Amino acid sequence: MNSATSSNYLSVHSWWQFNTTFAYDVLKNTTVRFIANNVFDREPPFPALAGTQGNFAAATEQYFSGIIGRTYLLNVEAKF
Repeated sequence: MNSATSSNYLSVHSWWQFNTTFAYDVLKNTTVRFIANNVFDREPPFPALAGTQGNFAAATEQYFSGIIGRTYLLNVEAKF
């Protein structure tokens, strides 16, 4: 259990991240999607990556989008 004498940081501030997707139907059976994750390239708040301390998931799993930064994906879907 964390207390004022057992931990330097008792909490992590809230953190928001925005993702977006643009889709366009090129043909009747074909869709193209452009996906941007972590649009504003926000890093997780300090000390989010310092350790897990009672969480069962590693910090790199919880804050992966903030660690890797902004990412782009292009998706093409064709139905036959």
